[in-house]
Amino acid sequence: MEGFAEFSDLSLPEGMREVSVDSGFDDYGRVVYWISFVIDDHEAAESVCEQVGNFLSYGDVLAERERERLRIDPADLERYPGPPRGCEALVGDFSTEVMAVVLYPDPSEEGPAKVYMSEYEVSR
Repeated sequence: MEGFAEFSDLSLPEGMREVSVDSGFDDYGRVVYWISFVIDDHEAAESVCEQVGNFLSYGDVLAERERERLRIDPADLERYPGPPRGCEALVGDFSTEVMAVVLYPDPSEEGPAKVYMSEYEVSR
C-alpha cells in the first residue's frame, strides 16, 4: 500500500476491508498497481473517482476491457449486480493513469460496494 501512496496522488478512503494490492508489469514494461477493496460507505468508495475528476456510468454491463484491465473477479459481478460507475484519467503531474470502477449491490438492497483500481505510469 505504501508503494501505491508514493506512486499516486490519490488518497484511499478509510473503512476499507478485504483489501487486495498487487503490482506487476504490463505488456509495455510499465509498473502497474492493482487494488481492490470492499467498503460500506458508498460515498467513500466514490471519493476515489471524485479525486480523479470524473465519475461515469458504465450502463448495466461493464465492458470486457475494463474487466480485464482491473482484474475484476467474475464472481464479484454477480455479488454486486448494481449499475457500475467509474473513472479513467491522468492524475498528478499527468504521468499516472488511473482507472477505477465501483460495483454496487442490487439497488433494492443495502450492502457494501466493491472498488477495483489500476494505476500505471504513462511513458514519457
